[in-house]
Amino acid sequence: MEPQTADSSPSVGIVGETPLVSGAPAAPSRVSGRDRYLDLLRAIALVRVVAYHSFAGAVWLSMAFPSMGVMFALAGSLMARSLERPALGVLRSRTRRLLLPLWAYSGTVLVLLLWQGWTPTVRAGGSWLQILLWFIPLGDPPFPQNIGSDAGLVESSWALQAEEGLWYIRTYFWFMLMSPLLLKAFQRLPWTTLLAPLGLMAVLSMGLVPLPDWGNSAITDFATYGSCWILGFAHNNGLLFKMPRRAVFAAGLALMALGLMWASSHLEDTNWDLNSIPLAQALWSLGFCAMLLRISPSWKALPRPIRYLDKPVNLINNRALTIYLWHNLLLVINVMVIDRLYRIDDVAAAIPWVLSSEWTQFIGVWPLLAVLFLTIGWIEDVAAERPPRLWPTGSPKKPSALPGAADRNRSGRDLHSRTADAQQPTAGSGLRTSHPQPEEPQASSGGLNGIPLARQPGQFTAYKCTVPAGPDSTRPEPHTRDGNGWIYVLKGRLLLGLGDQDMVLAPGQSAEIGAGTAHWIGSAGTEPVEYLDIFADHGVPASQPESEDSLSTPMHGPARRADGRILN
Repeated sequence: MEPQTADSSPSVGIVGETPLVSGAPAAPSRVSGRDRYLDLLRAIALVRVVAYHSFAGAVWLSMAFPSMGVMFALAGSLMARSLERPALGVLRSRTRRLLLPLWAYSGTVLVLLLWQGWTPTVRAGGSWLQILLWFIPLGDPPFPQNIGSDAGLVESSWALQAEEGLWYIRTYFWFMLMSPLLLKAFQRLPWTTLLAPLGLMAVLSMGLVPLPDWGNSAITDFATYGSCWILGFAHNNGLLFKMPRRAVFAAGLALMALGLMWASSHLEDTNWDLNSIPLAQALWSLGFCAMLLRISPSWKALPRPIRYLDKPVNLINNRALTIYLWHNLLLVINVMVIDRLYRIDDVAAAIPWVLSSEWTQFIGVWPLLAVLFLTIGWIEDVAAERPPRLWPTGSPKKPSALPGAADRNRSGRDLHSRTADAQQPTAGSGLRTSHPQPEEPQASSGGLNGIPLARQPGQFTAYKCTVPAGPDSTRPEPHTRDGNGWIYVLKGRLLLGLGDQDMVLAPGQSAEIGAGTAHWIGSAGTEPVEYLDIFADHGVPASQPESEDSLSTPMHGPARRADGRILN
């Protein structure tokens, strides 16, 4: 899964973030910070995954909401957005986000397996080296189908259930590693790249190409969900929005109908469980996801009728990997608890319908997950380089404006210090200058240079800033402003980081950064970046918004909201 946070959107508005091709239909403007529609879809997908494993007979859930296809499509869109900055840094960040929670889970499972006497060498051809696949998901890890006995504390198939969901982690990891190449292919041949995995799945399903045992599951999973991942690219770059909604829905429904037709002739004992019919799953998921992402209203906040879901959606998104990795193992513990309650005659006689209901399984797993949120869930925050939180239902605390070691230059002078006669801009890449005469260029830490243009004491300060040619693989420390401010790009491609969200601004594009919003600035291209930095001094508002939404005003043209709509 795409390990993403669901924090409230930073107070920032972007104008003209995605340049439009002349004569092409305009794609909806990208929401700054979190897109609550995508967060809602991810939360629904995760709850559906837990439900699928809780209700033995609910195979229809794979048709009602194809969670895996949806999660791959969302992850593909976010990955394409991230790749607007240097690929190596993106892969390093995404790998850390995925592997740290996985290591906590895999380490726990392996300790339990070894404690019960299992070793990877009990299988023919097995070796201790294969244990690394539990920690680096390049292939399927070794595990026993059964261990112990059903008369023990837990059922003997617990290891099988603990490993069952790792195919998604493996497939996501490969998609992530291949994304720079897939994105380049998509940019050159979008439709061919989008449909290629689906074509491969059709060839495999017809038995035209036999697969080796070592690569069977990995290649099949890639072919099944590859088109959903690449569909995320089409969602991110606006290609999907350039197609008429009627055409997308017609194509989506046609793909889903083809999936049902194929499934109907390959049912066997699957009872319409599309997870057991790869080509049907590929067709159904692609059609379903195409319609969901074409709707994509790009919410800055959940609509008022469902705003009560805001905190649960945040919590689920912030603990997405914890939920996905651990829920199957917790369901095994649930069964153990229910079995022990059955052995108490008074309890079994009083509430037999509760103990036998699969709803008890589904409902009971969430308190167990809550315990994990409070104990090890913070690993996801550490992996994402966020402040650890026990119960992340809202925005993280804003970083302190106090200086740290990284904010000081080599001479040890505090670059954050503010005095009555020395006002400094707080550009996120580390620009910190005193207030010299306007014609004196000032250099600061990190190679960023600023020339003061104008200053009205107690009101606004303006600088013309230059960022050296990039990209730089080192991510600067984020900083905050005391007041609101604007950035307007004159030359080059500016990389603006807001929390864990990065975006690229081209010449002529601008952004407003709210007071207290942690941010940093760098170069996204191979040429220097020049931009204007205008910010309000402490205590002076940079704008008077008409509502709680932050506004962004370009240097030319009409004012726009952060969602791209023109203000009257």
